Amino acid sequence: MITEKDIMTDEQVANLAHISLCTFQRRMIDGFKTGELDFTKARPMVNGGRRFWLRSDVEKVINERMIAS
Repeated sequence: MITEKDIMTDEQVANLAHISLCTFQRRMIDGFKTGELDFTKARPMVNGGRRFWLRSDVEKVINERMIAS
């Protein structure tokens, strides 16, 4: 069962990535630069015009990058 702790907002993902919310949202529109974590691979969900993320998907993107480096 998915709980409140399993769902993240853009702001929470940006904080996890140590970048500003504005930069994060710009990257979501324009694309992430080479060498940056590509959070679009986490496939966010949109509800009512707001983007939500499953924590497990975000962590998977981070872990895959750390293993590959």
